[in-house]
Amino acid sequence: MLDWLVEVTTTFKCSEKTYYLAVALFDNFLFAFPAQLQNNDVHGIGITALYISSKCEDTHSLSSEVISERISHGAYTPTQIKAREMIMLRTLEFSVDLVTFYDLHFNLMRYSHLKSKISNLVFTKISELSTMILLMSMQYPKF
Repeated sequence: MLDWLVEVTTTFKCSEKTYYLAVALFDNFLFAFPAQLQNNDVHGIGITALYISSKCEDTHSLSSEVISERISHGAYTPTQIKAREMIMLRTLEFSVDLVTFYDLHFNLMRYSHLKSKISNLVFTKISELSTMILLMSMQYPKF
């Protein structure tokens, strides 16, 4: 799914932030959705995450028609995409302003003035720690 998102966001000239937000929305939705999902649901969730993130981040966002016709190749109609958008937004309680790895890396580069090799190493470590914290929060109950 991530490779597909990279390909689509590159082809349709979406911002880098759109990709990272789509991944974060995808992950958060999978974590929060109460019903059991099937493997064929993954594509629809990815399309919906891309649709929402494009609306949040891109100057010229992807329309539901473009996503329906050119990205999903007719697998989902614009109406189905909008219905899935509402399901995702309600599941996430409309919390779509997420801090992504892109935000961390961008701000690290902007404020640190580190050489690129060092900043990439620091970013990698921050990413690993963030992933570990996320996984730990999934395993243990919240206090």
